[in-house]
Amino acid sequence: MQDPSLNIIEKAWDGKGWYNGNLNFACPIVRANLAVVSWVNGPARIRVYYNAPGDTVLEKGYDGNGWYQGDFNQKSVPASNIAAITLNNTPNLRVYLQNGVDNTAVSEFAWVGHWTPGQTALPPA
Repeated sequence: MQDPSLNIIEKAWDGKGWYNGNLNFACPIVRANLAVVSWVNGPARIRVYYNAPGDTVLEKGYDGNGWYQGDFNQKSVPASNIAAITLNNTPNLRVYLQNGVDNTAVSEFAWVGHWTPGQTALPPA
């Protein structure tokens, strides 16, 4: 979540209550959009995608040994919505955002050992 000081922070549930996790970084985008996906393939893995300065969407990752800056870095329209999924509880990730193709169409990016464009302009629903 984003706190009132514009930090992205992790809130975690331990079965008894909520607590602040280890993810905590400044994000100067007011009301930054966030997408989170997790899977268990060995250690629990988490990815957080967020709006960043310069109209980009960036990634933070967790693979059991602390948070790090991920490889995902895509241009977007200002304040783009973001969605992320994993396929079959594996690291086959898909991230969806608006990057300006066909004005505000939603574009897909796929993790296949590296980030690659998927569907560049999904048709309207």
